[in-house]
Amino acid sequence: MNRKQTTPKYETAPKNMDTGCGSCAQKQKSDLWTVAKLAESMQMRGLDIGRNRLHTWLREHGFTDRSHWKGQNLPTRKALDAGFMVIDYVESWNKGRDWMITRPSIRITPLGRAYFTGLFVQEGRGL
Repeated sequence: MNRKQTTPKYETAPKNMDTGCGSCAQKQKSDLWTVAKLAESMQMRGLDIGRNRLHTWLREHGFTDRSHWKGQNLPTRKALDAGFMVIDYVESWNKGRDWMITRPSIRITPLGRAYFTGLFVQEGRGL
C-alpha cells in the first residue's frame, strides 16, 4: 500500500531553535549567576576572592554602585550597556510586616563572567 505524504518534508523536520544571545540574557534565567556564585567559581579556579571582596572589586572598577537603592549594590549603566550584568527583581516575604517585597538584584551574564574573570587574572590578583 503506497500512501502519499500529506505534509511536506521541510515541515516535519525538527526545527533548530536558537537559544538567544547575550543581549537577550533576561530570557535565559539559568545562565545568569549571582555575584556569590561567580566568586565561588573563581575560587574553584584558584583565584583568591570571596563574595564581599568581589563586590568591592566591582565597585572600585565602576561596574556596580552602592548609592542607588538603599545602599544596595546595583550595576552601573556601563555594566548594563556592555551586557555584563542585568537587574533581576527578586520577591521575598517580609515576615515582620506580612507582605511581599520586590527588590533589585545583580545577575551576571555569561559574557560578564568571562570578562570579569579575565580582568581579575590580568590585574594579577589571581593565584
